[in-house]
Amino acid sequence: LKDEGNFDAAIEAYNKAIQEAPEEGRIRNNLGLAYTGKKDFDSAIAEYYRGIALSPEWGTLHYNLANILTKKGRHEEARHEYQLAIMLDPEDEAFYYNYAVLLTEHLHDYNAAIAAARKALELDPEYSYARYGLGLTLSRNGEIDEAIEVFREIIEKEPSNLAVYNDLGLALSKKGDEDGAIECYLKINDKTPEFYKALNNLGYSYLEKGLNQEALAAFQRSILINPLW
Repeated sequence: LKDEGNFDAAIEAYNKAIQEAPEEGRIRNNLGLAYTGKKDFDSAIAEYYRGIALSPEWGTLHYNLANILTKKGRHEEARHEYQLAIMLDPEDEAFYYNYAVLLTEHLHDYNAAIAAARKALELDPEYSYARYGLGLTLSRNGEIDEAIEVFREIIEKEPSNLAVYNDLGLALSKKGDEDGAIECYLKINDKTPEFYKALNNLGYSYLEKGLNQEALAAFQRSILINPLW
């Protein structure tokens, strides 16, 4: 029922199951997932904590709790739960990846995030989200050469991933390689002319090269597509 999106029926079914097996932490986990599907995050958190009280050594409960705590802005609590999940199940690459996202986006602990993303890739070298996240975090941390290398690796495997071209362009621009950055943005424009962020970045690269008319044209096109940008 939960997998079919019928969350109310799933919640009712799990509550009945709890009456029959009140000591089963996995049912609490599934109930938490159903509440998450309904976006009733407070109820989900309550169920995960109840599940953890019953099954404290099951890493998935800590992981699911950490995900919801992150959504609720309770970032230090989420950090603690991710760490517990990883300690209990150190072979799950998703635990490391989502922990890295928390560290990058909310706690700005880039060194720890890079380590977590690298561990996710060690466990699954084809984990594309982890590789992309690693590149973004390296760039934010000022490790531009490594970020460029990661973005190029992604493009080699996913040449149609235009968002990565945009991030590669930004990284090249940080290195002062405006020609390389412009090449990236123009590739995006060839495939998706409405990608206004790339047009905006293209404008800044043109400005850096003193190409003011080209910059103005890029900015104007970006504004036409998204006047609020």
